[in-house]
Amino acid sequence: MPAFLVTVMVVQSVRLLVLASMGHHDPMLTTAELDVCRLVVQGLTLKEISITLGKSVSNVSTVRGNIRKKLGLEQDDVLKKTLLEK
Repeated sequence: MPAFLVTVMVVQSVRLLVLASMGHHDPMLTTAELDVCRLVVQGLTLKEISITLGKSVSNVSTVRGNIRKKLGLEQDDVLKKTLLEK
């Protein structure tokens, strides 16, 4: 299977996991937020995500914060663990 199809499938899977975790509430994650979710699930660090996406560490950190808010995570909740559990 071509790599881009695998990537599309992973992004769609992450979106479905996030939506399922929210029940009937759609968190309305942006494409950038879904990209970061995909890379978090793959185990990349903040710096690795910033390099992969060509964004600053600060930008990726802000996007992660937005994801956490939309998912209703507390400060001590782990994003990767939450995404994988849902």
